[in-house]
Amino acid sequence: MPLVVITANRARDELTWDVLRQFAERLQPEVAHVLTCDDEGGQLTRHDIEVEVRDLNPQRSIGGDQYDIRIVVLANDYPTRRADLFERSEQLTDQLQPLLPEGIHGFVWILLAPAAFVEF
Repeated sequence: MPLVVITANRARDELTWDVLRQFAERLQPEVAHVLTCDDEGGQLTRHDIEVEVRDLNPQRSIGGDQYDIRIVVLANDYPTRRADLFERSEQLTDQLQPLLPEGIHGFVWILLAPAAFVEF
């Protein structure tokens, strides 16, 4: 289950909680599409994507303040995902940027690692 962490600089008037919530909901199918791969366990739907939205707190964060929004995607490392990771990051960026208000500056960072998810 990939986790997307969105950290937003709420000092930007355009990044209201309503805008960020709508963005997070629209982001889920895009992330699922971009991360889906042919490896066993690599097929994703929007319901597989968990999103956490955080407020950038300048008192608890040092560096990176040139970005209005940071989108960090944590996902399982599969060989076919890893093979074209940069292209996947570019594709996700191209799909997400139009969903944000004009003039918002940010980045997409996809991090792959071995992982296990177990419900209880």
